[in-house]
Amino acid sequence: MVSITDYKPKTAFLEHQAEDFLLARDWKVCAITSEMGTGKSKQIIDNAAWLFLRGNITSLLIIAPNGPHRAWCEDQIPEHMPEYIPVRVAYWAASPNKVEKKALDTTEKIVFSGLDILSMNIQAIATKRGFEFAQKFLRNSGACMMVVDESSGIKNPSAICTKNILKLVPLTKYRRILNGTPVSNGGPNDLWAQYGFLDFNIIGHSSFITFKARYTQLIDVALVLAMGKFSPSHEIRQAQQIQRIIHKTPRAAFAQFELKDENGRPQYQRLEELRSKVVPYTIRRTKAECLDLPEKLYVKRYVELSTKQRRIYDQLKKGILVECDGHVMSAPMAVTKLIRLQQVTGGFFVPDLMSVNDSWSEPGLFHDDDFTPVTGYSCIDRLPQPIDEINPRIECLMDLLEETSGKVIIWARFRAEIAQIVKRIKDVYGEESVVEYHGGVDNTERQNSVKAFQTNSTVKYFVGHVQAGRFFLTLTAAQTVVYFSNNFSLLDRNQSEDRAHRIGQRNPVTYVDLVALNTLDVKIIGMLRGMQDVASMITGENIREWI
Repeated sequence: MVSITDYKPKTAFLEHQAEDFLLARDWKVCAITSEMGTGKSKQIIDNAAWLFLRGNITSLLIIAPNGPHRAWCEDQIPEHMPEYIPVRVAYWAASPNKVEKKALDTTEKIVFSGLDILSMNIQAIATKRGFEFAQKFLRNSGACMMVVDESSGIKNPSAICTKNILKLVPLTKYRRILNGTPVSNGGPNDLWAQYGFLDFNIIGHSSFITFKARYTQLIDVALVLAMGKFSPSHEIRQAQQIQRIIHKTPRAAFAQFELKDENGRPQYQRLEELRSKVVPYTIRRTKAECLDLPEKLYVKRYVELSTKQRRIYDQLKKGILVECDGHVMSAPMAVTKLIRLQQVTGGFFVPDLMSVNDSWSEPGLFHDDDFTPVTGYSCIDRLPQPIDEINPRIECLMDLLEETSGKVIIWARFRAEIAQIVKRIKDVYGEESVVEYHGGVDNTERQNSVKAFQTNSTVKYFVGHVQAGRFFLTLTAAQTVVYFSNNFSLLDRNQSEDRAHRIGQRNPVTYVDLVALNTLDVKIIGMLRGMQDVASMITGENIREWI
């Protein structure tokens, strides 16, 4: 049996991490709702290590969004898990390669005396195959701690993944949820499944219907119809909507309807009661109160390319490698090839890049900001086209924004990416929630965008071209900076980082890089974080090692 004084973490605890470890290390259930960058992943890994050494668990199952579930295995666990603890790590892949399949097969078939760790993406749990694999892992691996990372992914009670995760609860001994913003657009109703996964006794309602009735203001449909007269226009619209529902489904006349305000937002009640129930099981830290954090925090968020993206990427990569064979490629041409690959990882391509039989042609090169031609190359006159209807990189970004409190700066390399980002944010958060900053916006409007971001509480997101973020910008209203994509310039990277981290910033700043797995993203970000200029390293001779 290990005592607290005997436990030696691989990476040193910050002061707030040590306090939280001592507080919750033996809790059966716990919600960690601290802001991004405060070290939630390390807390979970040290907690699992502690429980394993105490003989309380033999396995760890992590459920996370697609992409981040691999980051646990490839980054977080190797960085923070004490080396004296024997671990076996595998992550789920729908179409695993030989190495991934071997790891999964080993987890499934061979008994292990150390700490067995499996990381799965939440989408897999919604499938029959993934759910059954998780069940088998839990049954075969003994006492387990199960973690749901970004637990807002199970906030919808009717979603298949939510129902399946709740079915796994009886097979677990310890449970944790991680989420920087557990309550979003769904209000307190978002908490039912998240805290229900921990223990329905916490909130006192195993039924979502009774939970909703307790904490949401409801009105009987029959009563609404009997009122006959409505003064506010929103009540009239609401009554008309109810009547349409009843016309289609007569039984709905006996149902209840959410009472909403004039802006269409549901009205809630007894929130202090709900808060008092969940607080004893919750750890919450903000970056502002964690004075022991470093000034800059760096995080990677992994993205998995779609099947179509991967096919195009690999096809282009193969063509470049063939082109390299037998002769030296000039540095400008090498950069051109890498930019093409970057466009694909961002989710778009220029039609000229492909011929009718899907073989790659020789297009001109467009400038990565406004598609004007680069010296020595012809201009492409066709606009970039999205590869997929749903862009995995955009969806990864939106998941990230949902869990991030406060204002966010988003830097991107290509104007096509900026356009997609802005449109998606407006669709989700409203027209007034975002401003953009790039060469296509006139100078006056750019300055207005900066001012609005700094002073207007409605404007939460600043989306800019990474090269435009080099000079004369103060964006200290943000504590989170996301690099949707990077260019090859170390100067641009350093300068754009400092837009938020400068005089006037009183809190640590978190920098998040979106990384497409098994692409040149990994190399670019590694070099930029290592303070090496990517552009100076690219020549025709070494392009092979880049891709």
